[in-house]
Amino acid sequence: MKHFDVHSKVALHLKSVSRRSRLKAEAISQPANPQSPSALVRLPTKIKEMIFQELWKDAGLSQHLILRDGRFSGMKCVTDVTAPDERQAKCERTGRDEIWDPELWRQLESTWGVHWKCEELYQSQDGNGWSPFLPLLLTCWELYIEARASIYSSVTFCTHDLDTIHSLAVSYPNLIFNNIRHLQVTVRLRLPGFDGPNYAKKSAMLPWHQCCKTLERADNLESVYLWLDAEPRSRLYMYKASEKNIRCYNFGKKLAAKLTVNAPFNPNRPEGWDTVAHLKPRFTIHARGWAEYRANHDGRRKGECVVRYAEPGEYEGSPGKFLNPPRGFYTSALFQCLRRR
Repeated sequence: MKHFDVHSKVALHLKSVSRRSRLKAEAISQPANPQSPSALVRLPTKIKEMIFQELWKDAGLSQHLILRDGRFSGMKCVTDVTAPDERQAKCERTGRDEIWDPELWRQLESTWGVHWKCEELYQSQDGNGWSPFLPLLLTCWELYIEARASIYSSVTFCTHDLDTIHSLAVSYPNLIFNNIRHLQVTVRLRLPGFDGPNYAKKSAMLPWHQCCKTLERADNLESVYLWLDAEPRSRLYMYKASEKNIRCYNFGKKLAAKLTVNAPFNPNRPEGWDTVAHLKPRFTIHARGWAEYRANHDGRRKGECVVRYAEPGEYEGSPGKFLNPPRGFYTSALFQCLRRR
């Protein structure tokens, strides 16, 4: 009897599933409802666009594209990438060369780079709230067409690391990327040194160079804002543009014409960036200054320590100063000595 009951329940369940599937198929096959009685649909195009703009502003005119489990989801961006770095300002206010601050250390180590606030918002789940984008797109076909065009013309889409922009544009190219007009890219590159073999340098930079080539071919893009950085120990090589295999400014003519690069130019050593400033094709440069603090990983200091470090690089005309220091940061006493010279 129990065996019969189990089979009966399975049969009833399959029958129910079949009926639901048939109803869904019938609903899909029906012609679309034009929604002609809708007051929103009957509004003049300019009025609807004004309504759209208010909705987009409320949701955020900058939207993160976040890759998770092979899918992209959206979230409001709360970072002004053109503003001074709050983390560096907080470090400067301490007046110390070594700072033990776990929260500040995590912010400097954020894989989201300058978007560390957005990462905190995403992890807190507050960034996963209601958004007007999807409900409006699902209202009806006519509003979908109009709202979709308005979104892509008004919203700047943001990516926060190399993996995300590579997946969006190179690995899994999709309709999202093919329709984006305004793109904000944040990458922190791990640049290889000069002493390695060419094949290793080429392999290390291949994902970024692939992204640059894809952005060059994207006819839909109208503006690209690149917040470019490198790991502190390899930041020296960011202006070594003559070395093709480690060049991070690998831009074609079409991309350069609509590109703004926000890079860590040292205001105290402008001569070190002459090669970048005179690169061709020309692109717009936004110099944000040199970050003086970094999260420490040397193993000599216990805990989550933030240290002040001097810029690695050639000090031309000063034989008494260090040439290409290998670690990129110094002890407090040595740093103070260098600052006085």
